[in-house]
Amino acid sequence: MKRLIVLSTLLLLNLSSEPVFSQENIDTTKVQTNIFQNFSFQFQVKLFELQSFQGGLISFKYHFNDNFAFRAGFGLTSNNSNANSEREITTGGDYSSNSSSDNNMITFEFPGQFLYYLKPEKDIKLFVGLGPYFSYSKRNLKTDNRSYPENSASFVISENKHKTYSIGLSSAYGVEWFFTENLSLTAEYGFRFIYFFDKTQTAIKDGDNSGVQFSEYRTSDEDGWRFSSSSVLFGLSVYL
Repeated sequence: MKRLIVLSTLLLLNLSSEPVFSQENIDTTKVQTNIFQNFSFQFQVKLFELQSFQGGLISFKYHFNDNFAFRAGFGLTSNNSNANSEREITTGGDYSSNSSSDNNMITFEFPGQFLYYLKPEKDIKLFVGLGPYFSYSKRNLKTDNRSYPENSASFVISENKHKTYSIGLSSAYGVEWFFTENLSLTAEYGFRFIYFFDKTQTAIKDGDNSGVQFSEYRTSDEDGWRFSSSSVLFGLSVYL
């Protein structure tokens, strides 16, 4: 009799415990968190060649969680060049000339978007984004042209200064697909809506042996709004 009671008790305990384990397995498979790693670098894929994604210096993305992320790029271009040329003619009278130019230019660009992933648990993840855009460009070009006909000399010196500011919004909307745990491919569209301001200043001096004979100073301003859409952009993200 004791043996029968013990066997019955063990059987009841076993049957009562099975649904509990089964329920725990179902609950844990329903919840999926930390799909994205926090930080990633992004590259543009163009005919199997990696280029900058947005911003020529660096492009990166940071995930606050699986639904929200911030993406930004930094672009910087700088140029400082000097050019010189000389010319001399001796047939039919002595004549010579020389010219020089100094060209200094710098351009900075910052596009950024706050991204929202609609259903990050899906294999193909749909996202939309909107954020700030800023760019600045400055150029200073100075030229000095001098000629030396027989017993005389003349020169023309010009300096051109140009500045451009742009501020506004940039957007992105597309899809992301992970083909490994740390690598993903993206395809997206986007647009920019910005306010711009351009200013140009030009100074010209014309003279000869006796000094400056003519001088001119011009300035022009332009401002307005611009809306531009981008073609489809393919990218590669490397998560760290």
